Amino acid sequence: MKITTLIFTFLAVFVTKNACKRLKDGLYLAKHTSKNGAVDYMLTISGEICNIQVNDTINIKGKVTWIDDCSLKLEPEAHSKQDTTELARKVYKSFGEPFIEIKSTNGDTTFFRTTWTHNLHITINEGYFLKVN
Repeated sequence: MKITTLIFTFLAVFVTKNACKRLKDGLYLAKHTSKNGAVDYMLTISGEICNIQVNDTINIKGKVTWIDDCSLKLEPEAHSKQDTTELARKVYKSFGEPFIEIKSTNGDTTFFRTTWTHNLHITINEGYFLKVN
């Protein structure tokens, strides 16, 4: 009896984890709920193309790369200059790249967290995407 309960619990968790839905094409308000200095922005998705607008002044064009139905990366076309010191390269290699993990969706609101590809236990920030259009 205990082994059956354990198997059903495992399957329920596994199926729930993979039941994420990709963000559809449209305009989203990205609102951060964690207070760590993350800036809210408007995100437009059209296929694999994205546009991020911050404070009506900064406009970043880029690409959406889906890792799976629950995870995506927003990659800008033009990369900003990064610290290229040996220490910075080791830190970046250790942590991996940042990506967005979709946690759940409720109507027009999709909850997410941002984490690192090599350190999934670290949450950079959390928030939600609100579909505006």
